[in-house]
Amino acid sequence: MVSAMWKTPAPLLLSALLSLAAFGCSSSNGPAVMASATIGPAGGELVVADGEQAGLKLVVPAGAVSAPTEFRIVQVTRTAPIGSSTPAVALMPGEPFRIEPESLRLDQLGTLEAPYRLQAIQNTAAGNVRFEQLRDGITRIYEPATVDIVAGRVSMPIRTFGRYQVVFGPRAQNVDEYRPALDSVVALEGGYSFAVEPVPDFAPAAFRTGTAQRWRIRGPGVDDSIYVDGDVWLGRESSPPGWVEVWANRALVWQDLRGQQPFTVTTPMTVNSPVQGNSSSGLMTVFGTWNWSEPRFVGPRQLFDVLQLSVSLAWDRQDIGTGQRSYRFLLAPGVGLIALVQDGITYARPVL
Repeated sequence: MVSAMWKTPAPLLLSALLSLAAFGCSSSNGPAVMASATIGPAGGELVVADGEQAGLKLVVPAGAVSAPTEFRIVQVTRTAPIGSSTPAVALMPGEPFRIEPESLRLDQLGTLEAPYRLQAIQNTAAGNVRFEQLRDGITRIYEPATVDIVAGRVSMPIRTFGRYQVVFGPRAQNVDEYRPALDSVVALEGGYSFAVEPVPDFAPAAFRTGTAQRWRIRGPGVDDSIYVDGDVWLGRESSPPGWVEVWANRALVWQDLRGQQPFTVTTPMTVNSPVQGNSSSGLMTVFGTWNWSEPRFVGPRQLFDVLQLSVSLAWDRQDIGTGQRSYRFLLAPGVGLIALVQDGITYARPVL
């Protein structure tokens, strides 16, 4: 999670007080002015103190204007649907507003921070939002610089003004768009890698379903595989030391955490050790869910629509006794895996 932190130098306090004093003012024939201040070359800021746009902030840095200039944040009136007598209901996560003077272009980049309604975000990650700007009849979409999904705040650098609104980001059609693609290989930090491979011909017959895949995690001294078939897991493999777990029952792990109460699967398993030429038995308990996650950076690029698949395993095997393992696969649509968290250790993808 990324949050925006602001420090207000002492010279800016006067402009902030002016902003608060101006809140709620409006002309007799125009929309309400939510914040207003005259800011000069030393810089300053406007802050909306209360109402639906409480926390809306424009920071004008030193050197952004060459002379004292009046800045205003103005309410944009929402119009009712045709034929309706009731006020329009905002469908977007943020309320529209206008920053004036619209014709002004800052000589130095300022910062715009705006609130948005987390409850308006449905069927996508809570940080999957964008800024929309309407200026000179042209609509532009900008990615935020930061998104704080706890506070419901987004920020971005700004140079030009006009009408702004926090809107939805691009939305995946279904969870299939987040799944890692077959034959993909992702390099991770620490010399690790994650690959999605076809099931090899020498794998046990239970894994050769025609639609199954092998999710392979390799690193220094590690070569582990999970056999996956759509929403379920079928078993595991480790080499070295060289064993294969074949679970008697398929374990559903892609359970929507927002839906019905997710359930745990406990299944008998057979453990084959091809190198030693023997087999043993045991029990495996599997619990898996998926849910949305916070925005994450992969190198310099920030991904706002992130899903996490969380799976925990607990086993009791005749050969090695009891043990546990936890996984979190962080996934983005069209990108696949962006980080793997195994037993609390994060192996992040450094670049796309």
